[in-house]
Amino acid sequence: MDYFLYILLGVVIIFVEIKRKRYFIIDHLTLFNAFFFLVYVFAPLALMFLGPDVIAHDLVLGKYYMWKNPYTSSIILGAYLFFLAGYYWHAPRKAASKIDIDFRLKNDLIMQFMPFIYLFLVAIVLIYLQGEGGLLRAINNAELYRGGVIFAKYGFLTRLFPLNQIILYYFFYKLFLEKNVQFRHANIFYFLISFSLFVVMVALANSRGFLIMTLLGMYIMTAIYYRHYFIKFLLLAGIFGLLVIKYGDPFFHAIPDLLHYDFDTFVDSFSDRVNQINAAKGSIVSNFAHPLLSLEVSLQLSGSVIDFRYFVDFLHAFIAILPNSIFGIEDPQFIMIVNTELLYGEKSSIVLPGILALFAYSMNVVGIFIGLFLYGVYGGILSELFRSIYAKYHASLVFIYLISITYGYFVFRGSPRNALMNVFVLLVVLLFLLFVSKISYRKSLKD
Repeated sequence: MDYFLYILLGVVIIFVEIKRKRYFIIDHLTLFNAFFFLVYVFAPLALMFLGPDVIAHDLVLGKYYMWKNPYTSSIILGAYLFFLAGYYWHAPRKAASKIDIDFRLKNDLIMQFMPFIYLFLVAIVLIYLQGEGGLLRAINNAELYRGGVIFAKYGFLTRLFPLNQIILYYFFYKLFLEKNVQFRHANIFYFLISFSLFVVMVALANSRGFLIMTLLGMYIMTAIYYRHYFIKFLLLAGIFGLLVIKYGDPFFHAIPDLLHYDFDTFVDSFSDRVNQINAAKGSIVSNFAHPLLSLEVSLQLSGSVIDFRYFVDFLHAFIAILPNSIFGIEDPQFIMIVNTELLYGEKSSIVLPGILALFAYSMNVVGIFIGLFLYGVYGGILSELFRSIYAKYHASLVFIYLISITYGYFVFRGSPRNALMNVFVLLVVLLFLLFVSKISYRKSLKD
């Protein structure tokens, strides 16, 4: 029965993607469907066929809860249907379509401020590195920072790093898509600076996801702009993505040895890490399995062993924005910490819950259906706003992608804290743009 329901869900997702009307060739619903398919169709079917041993050993407690709930597959299918109901709800979409935004910040003014923005970016990177004792030490500790084992002295500055990603995409658009000739040399110069900063930030973040998502953004922006999928490039990018997923962690793990010693030591460290992962029976499947394991755990323990969280994690996300050391605020018990302890048995590294487990921890099955319905409503509103804004300002593609990938990636991660930190700068920039813009609401679509 479970096989049938997971396959049925996969068929429904594919059918929706093929048959639905869309304004963009790739949009936030495409990304939502892609992540939902990976973690709630591909992962469970792969685990059924290959067995739970393909999951890395460090999730062994999560494996204990697998297949104990006979209704998991039905709940996942129902959750997706609730999501679709929210997404295609007519009333909020109609209201959003009447919002008209007239951006008043012109490209000439942006170019005048760009040197100051780069000085700011370089300054915060240097301050961050100074607090960690230099570039090598910061890269060496990157994995510990990412896992929450230790915290950087000026770690709150990393929340400002995504400003570079916005600028990188802006000049990618100007240089390669719009092919702006007015500031061509400046566009090339600024793009190269942003790309260089991006390379440094990838090393400091030690994150495969950050690398893949940033490069994926350039492809998606190109596909949307030219209304073409570029299948050959997509296949090559897919192969590259699989290699990053499989070997990205060993690569980042071995970078400190390359910096401290020599290339041979780097190769040895890389090989040892790959062998460790293989010995632990880790696989590509294990990279997508943690949302399913988290869902199984949350369905069985929320409301009984642990109290319902009643969506408090969204409030916790705003608390997390504030620098703890400056304001003296103690971090609340974030959902990712709770989920980690339930899957590991201790606070070790971090296991993100995925969107369904996040809502299951809130109110079990009822929380899942409410949460997915509201997430769908939010997606429908975004669809209408994106359509009207892009029709007037093609450069808005930068923000459309960044919001869209966050919307889809949240399915995989399910952590409001992480999502808000990742988009904090994006929200600040968007609020500033809206502040200097004219926003009106039309009473009728004919106005």
